[in-house]
Amino acid sequence: MRYQTAVILHLYYLELWDEINSYLDNLKGQFDLYVSVPFEADPTVLTNIRESYPSARIIRYGNTGRDVAPFLEIFSAIAPLYKYFCKIHSKRTLQLSGGDEWRRDLYDELLGSEERVREIMMAFENNSKIGMIGPANHVESIRSSQWTGFREYRDILTMWAERIGVERIDQLMYYYFGGTMFWFRSEALMPILDIHITQTDFGNETGAYDGTIAHALERFLPVAAYAAGFGIYDTDHLASDCVSDINPVYDQPVNAKKRIWIAPADGLPGVNLVGPVEFINGVGVSSRGYAKSLEHAGVTLNVVPWRKGFERLNRIDVAFPESGLQPINLIHLNLDLLTAERLLDRGVLAELTNADRYNICVPYWELSQLPPVWHETLNRFDEVWCASSFMADAVSAAFSGPVRVIRPSLEWQSVSSDYRRKDFSLPEEKFIFFYAADIGSIMGRKNPMALLRAFVEEFQPEEGACCLIKINYANRGSREVRELINLSKQRPDVIFMDKLLEEHRMHALFDQIDCYVSPHRSEGLGLTILEAMHASKPVIATPYGGVADFVTPETAFPLDFRVAPVGEGNFPYPPDYVWAEPSTTSLRQSMRQVFLHREDAKRTASRGKELSNVLFSLERTSSIMREEIRRIWYGK
Repeated sequence: MRYQTAVILHLYYLELWDEINSYLDNLKGQFDLYVSVPFEADPTVLTNIRESYPSARIIRYGNTGRDVAPFLEIFSAIAPLYKYFCKIHSKRTLQLSGGDEWRRDLYDELLGSEERVREIMMAFENNSKIGMIGPANHVESIRSSQWTGFREYRDILTMWAERIGVERIDQLMYYYFGGTMFWFRSEALMPILDIHITQTDFGNETGAYDGTIAHALERFLPVAAYAAGFGIYDTDHLASDCVSDINPVYDQPVNAKKRIWIAPADGLPGVNLVGPVEFINGVGVSSRGYAKSLEHAGVTLNVVPWRKGFERLNRIDVAFPESGLQPINLIHLNLDLLTAERLLDRGVLAELTNADRYNICVPYWELSQLPPVWHETLNRFDEVWCASSFMADAVSAAFSGPVRVIRPSLEWQSVSSDYRRKDFSLPEEKFIFFYAADIGSIMGRKNPMALLRAFVEEFQPEEGACCLIKINYANRGSREVRELINLSKQRPDVIFMDKLLEEHRMHALFDQIDCYVSPHRSEGLGLTILEAMHASKPVIATPYGGVADFVTPETAFPLDFRVAPVGEGNFPYPPDYVWAEPSTTSLRQSMRQVFLHREDAKRTASRGKELSNVLFSLERTSSIMREEIRRIWYGK
């Protein structure tokens, strides 16, 4: 069982374990524990930790970056797995008299009693604005008038802030928590992962009282929460209904509405969902997932099937309610289509998106920036729902209204056990690496050639491995497809497939493969990866884009990558924008690892299935949608 709460503890002073353990007792076991310890840690202490918490994850870590570096490493690996975190460490503060009392006061305010823990958890649950909660007696400030004296921080904090979209940080007065111990909502510190700090950035610990990279990051953590749209609270303000006075003085609520929409007095909440619900492609799957979730949530639903721009795709028979026009629009179309065709100004959408209705856009996009030409279209909506944190970050930088991460439900149908590999002309005895892509998704972004080349370099035909690449809607005359086909003809252990399969046969195909590999350069969501996880298959993938929500070292085999310019020839992606360039070496090593250590890979796959089923479950999405519609309708 995985809890919704995790404690991340840096235990440098091992002798403090018993004291810290006494505070952890107040959580009543309703949490998972992650502990970083020095490489030379006494095994007896580690045994004591495991006696109290048999499932604790213990990570040995060098004396680098104080408590902050190991915290970042652990959080980056497990961030999507938990809703709430408590960060603590074995603080001694030997430079100050009364250091032990200071440490205990920090612990008391965060974990001092069962009642205090319950108050904090209730505050998070009752107030969605709360991103961080820290000890009231240890709130420190950085005032704009002090920035000129912060030479050791100014440049690096400015650089980090720009990476997560925060401008004018040197004009900002804000607060942070001295001692670097606090509770936080996982989403609130997600932006910190975008500044890409590595262990080597911290350097070796010198014992300096102040002025290190770790101290700079201590002061920067609240800025990440502001960038994510959350407030910073202390333990004396848990019952506050509004953003407290420890937020930036120039801050405007990130999710402030641009207009006040009044629900019809004589109506009931209901949604018009506009999307390509009939088509076999990613947006079609996503549209059906949102529609099913709204139905399951008990929301009155009117589905308006959309076809313009999707004519080349195959259609399926699907039935959804047609309940007459409703007061809320959920428009699941991408911004390039909406902008190029000026769809909000004519036809069906012009009639639907009038001033009497509340308009929500659900777009997909695969890069960290939106082209400026889309901004006007985007800002004609009242709010935006995104299927991933990555997309939400990109949208938030260009949109002045509310941005919510609301994922579609993805519950793939069960497939008949009668299917076998021979039904897909696949070899019975081979270990099959598989990748599926849609030619309409831009081959440069999907990057299937990276997999094929890595496979050919790493494996020989007699080893028993096989590489299957499937391209939907493939144009065999295109250069990219010709290259794939030509290379596949040179090796008996490479299979190229371009036959379009019905949904149930595609699900069955995932059941027949051994490992899914996605060396993409970016993904808005990553539906095929999620389908592989649902089928309990190990996943090797670039942890960039929407997949970063669920491709972690715990749940998959993330590839090393560097950020690189998109370059020419990848329309509609601007050449000066960036995406990921996965490492060929990492790809080869990961495939070899999964091939050789299959039982370990299966255990990783089971964790991937568990997380994906939670994030994209019908019950979870329906519950979130029900509350969001209530918020819109009743203004709460």
